[in-house]
Amino acid sequence: MRHFRVFLSVILCIVGCVLFVGSAAAQPAASVTPPAHWKHDIAAFVAHDKTNPPLQHGVLFIGSSSIRRWPTLQEDFPGVPVINRGFGGSTIADSTYYAD
Repeated sequence: MRHFRVFLSVILCIVGCVLFVGSAAAQPAASVTPPAHWKHDIAAFVAHDKTNPPLQHGVLFIGSSSIRRWPTLQEDFPGVPVINRGFGGSTIADSTYYAD
């Protein structure tokens, strides 16, 4: 069952990226504005990382609540240092803005 969830998550990520790229190509480029409503979540990640730095060469999982609420992320990727950075109802634009 765990492998099925991982497989399904990967497929959903791929489909989401394809849909996003397709829709973004059809729209004119917009300026990037800092999404201020996520600053509290990002500040919490930064504060946590200062006292508990993520492992080097970790795999970053970034996205909305589907990532934030993934309770078995570590178990689904055994031997992989995962970094869970899901925040609220964030969009791909929010995630790319705060990716660094």
